[in-house]
Amino acid sequence: MDEPRENCVSRRSAILFAVLALWALAALVRGFWLAGPASGHYIREGEKQARSYGRIPAPRGRILDSRGVPLAWSERYFDLFWQGRVGEVPGEEVLSQLRAIVPDAAAPSAESNGRELLRRGLSPDQIRQLESLVKSGNGFRIVPRWERITVSSRWIRRRVGAVELRGGELVGISGLELEFDALLRGRAGEFRVLLDRYRNWIPESWELLRPPEPGRDIKLNFEAEMLERHGRGNE
Repeated sequence: MDEPRENCVSRRSAILFAVLALWALAALVRGFWLAGPASGHYIREGEKQARSYGRIPAPRGRILDSRGVPLAWSERYFDLFWQGRVGEVPGEEVLSQLRAIVPDAAAPSAESNGRELLRRGLSPDQIRQLESLVKSGNGFRIVPRWERITVSSRWIRRRVGAVELRGGELVGISGLELEFDALLRGRAGEFRVLLDRYRNWIPESWELLRPPEPGRDIKLNFEAEMLERHGRGNE
């Protein structure tokens, strides 16, 4: 015998009500869990996603002869990079602003993956004018760079040695640069910054965690002329 239609409808309504009640209870329990015991975990995970840490290279110490004449020293330069999202480039209005400040800067490429160099060696005036573009969140970055300079004498340069860039820091790989590397290198600083949903910096959130400690100057016990004569005599 078929079940009366009214009883069938009532039973289905009861089942639907029970399912909705269970769903609401599950949502309530989950909300309580997220707001209570699990809240600390998810807040910490969210902060990890929103924060970015970076290093500030320390200026490398100088190499001096016995009279205090510099044989090797570091000079600081600033380069312009594009670090936007892959597949996206700034609009024509933004590019026009960039060209007005740095006419010979390369245009960001949509095919770039990660950081793309647009211009090396910005002038102080260009850095000042680019401040608004950098803070606008369009993906522009001004990145400092240390470059090692050595006196022109090839005999002195050979004894002083060479450095290479590793992780943004100058590291000695030969000669006196390698021999005294631990003293010359110093200690890099560290900063923290918050990121927006596009992984761009929020400039006002920049925070210095540890300032860089400059490397020590190394003073040799002989003059540059003696070092050059020694080099000539060995050829």
